Amino acid sequence: MVALHGFDRRHGRGAVRRAARVVGFLACLSVLLGSAITARAGMIKSLDKIERNLVSREMKDRSRNFISASAALEAQLDDFGHFVNLTDRSQVRGALRELQQIEELQKEYEANGQALAEYLAENARRLRQEGLEYLLPLSELTAKNFARFNEALRDYFLARKELLTWTDDNFSELSSGKMEAKKHFDELFARCEKRMEREYDRYLDRIQFVNSFAQNHPELSDYLAADRSASVSKE
Repeated sequence: MVALHGFDRRHGRGAVRRAARVVGFLACLSVLLGSAITARAGMIKSLDKIERNLVSREMKDRSRNFISASAALEAQLDDFGHFVNLTDRSQVRGALRELQQIEELQKEYEANGQALAEYLAENARRLRQEGLEYLLPLSELTAKNFARFNEALRDYFLARKELLTWTDDNFSELSSGKMEAKKHFDELFARCEKRMEREYDRYLDRIQFVNSFAQNHPELSDYLAADRSASVSKE
């Protein structure tokens, strides 16, 4: 019994030592895991901040591209409305060159608007996750109203191009007063004028919508495109 008792005591001391080592190991492991978890949490928080900044920057870049394209188109449209003397061939050809430039600006404006819309649609969930859901209403700027305005612009540009090109190609016949040439010129002019009026109506709808949108979303003022935001009312 003594041997057994002594054996039990020795065995007990070994068990205690092993238990102590296990406890010590677990304590160290706990400290290490705690540090790792804390570090990981900090890393995740840092990555989340980086991700949020990245999304915000991407959004800002697309918005600024849209703003720049809109401002460029705006400036050209204002100049584009000047009177063109169709009896002066040099003015006719100058107007054709201006038309080519503004067509490129319109394409860039439309393309940047579509890029902004696609980014918002593809990243809606991502924006919500990053706490940037307040940017989602920007998609309204490139909805139906935007498409209708660009459609009217393209139609007007096409009619104006047809008028100017035909006038340049048939300048001699038109200048000599040939009735057939004058009749066709009048038809082209009337079509151009009709499409210009439609473009202007849609332009008014557009700026009224943009102004209303800006009033309803003051937090997005830095992101709004400069769609000829001067106050204009329909007559």
